[in-house]
Amino acid sequence: MSVSTEEVKKFADLSRIEINDAEAEELSKEFDSILGYIDTIQSFDVLEAGAENVHLDIHNVMRDDKDPHEPNAFTADLLSQAPQKEGRFWKVKKILG
Repeated sequence: MSVSTEEVKKFADLSRIEINDAEAEELSKEFDSILGYIDTIQSFDVLEAGAENVHLDIHNVMRDDKDPHEPNAFTADLLSQAPQKEGRFWKVKKILG
């Protein structure tokens, strides 16, 4: 299958990409190469190779949903670095209304 430069220009126009004639010619050759590769892949008979007998043990591998640190492990460290604090909270200037 061959892609003409006019088709490439149409694709570019639909994609809102500006290209000149030289770029359209180069892209036409690249499209031809890509489509040729796809034709090669499509010509393979994967069923003959035994692909229907392949059973992969695919499953999600996820860790347990737990916190690696104990609760409030860093609260004291963070509060000790606060310029001003009020109880267990950082005291900051009012920024809204």
